[in-house]
Amino acid sequence: MALCEAASGRSSLLWPRVLLFGDSITQFSFQQGGWGASLADKLVRKCDVLNRGFSGYNTRWAKIILPRLISKGNSPDSPVAVTIFFGANDSALKALEGRPSCPHLTSDGMEAQPGPACSPGRWLRDTWLLLSTAQARGHRADKAPGPEPQSAAWRAGPAAPCPRFYENPKQHVPLAEYAENLSSMVRYLRSAGVPGSRLVLIAPPPLCEDAWEQECRLQGSKLNRLNSVVGEYAGACVQVARDCGIDVLDLWTLMQEDTQDFSAYLSDGLHLSPKGNEFLFSHLWPLIEKKVSSLPLLLPYWRDVAEAKPELSLLGDGDH
Repeated sequence: MALCEAASGRSSLLWPRVLLFGDSITQFSFQQGGWGASLADKLVRKCDVLNRGFSGYNTRWAKIILPRLISKGNSPDSPVAVTIFFGANDSALKALEGRPSCPHLTSDGMEAQPGPACSPGRWLRDTWLLLSTAQARGHRADKAPGPEPQSAAWRAGPAAPCPRFYENPKQHVPLAEYAENLSSMVRYLRSAGVPGSRLVLIAPPPLCEDAWEQECRLQGSKLNRLNSVVGEYAGACVQVARDCGIDVLDLWTLMQEDTQDFSAYLSDGLHLSPKGNEFLFSHLWPLIEKKVSSLPLLLPYWRDVAEAKPELSLLGDGDH
């Protein structure tokens, strides 16, 4: 009883926290061999690593829920490190105003090839309009706009979108909004007492389109992402980190360095494989380590516990 009373008179032992905030790639990170699990193992008895990953979420939703995860105020349990890892869902395809439904166009809309099952009439009509508009504005187009609107090809076929692709407006977030959402979350965390020195932005990994298309088909859907588009979002993430003066891990670039085959890093074309989890952790740990290197091992090593009166060791400040 005396020991319990002595313990109750002591303040609770504060356990530092590392918070992982992201989408499914974060949510799944505590699976066997996951990068989050590896981080938790590395920081055992120093930090609690909290998984706050939400499968399917984008930055629009993340910005809304962040204040529910970390409240403002000088709380003693403010995270010692926070990772923000979004973009894989924000970059889901959504047709832009004035562009054709078939996204075989490159991001600037200048070069295009129809998909194997695209409606010829729809593709020719849309491409003619898009390239004609580009030429009228003085943009470069390497090929002629195509058949005039009066041609038979223009009128041919139903106006159906390319069946290889599936637009995903619910998850899609426009590039500029994605960047602003990331900046907004960084600003909020700073206002909540989490300085920029504790933050790490993680850009989305590259997308293996062939593998992800197969996965989409198994789910009765169609390809809803493109690696080139994911790259634009990764670039925006890196730029936000530079503008905010915080650390960033550019997975999209690192996994494709020297034109290496990155497919082995992905389990289904989008999510990380065991090798991909290992790759992420190996590059993330140096960024996290410098943020937590001064943290002590909590509570004394068992050989150092006083045998006669263990409470003298165990009810101290814990910094042993």
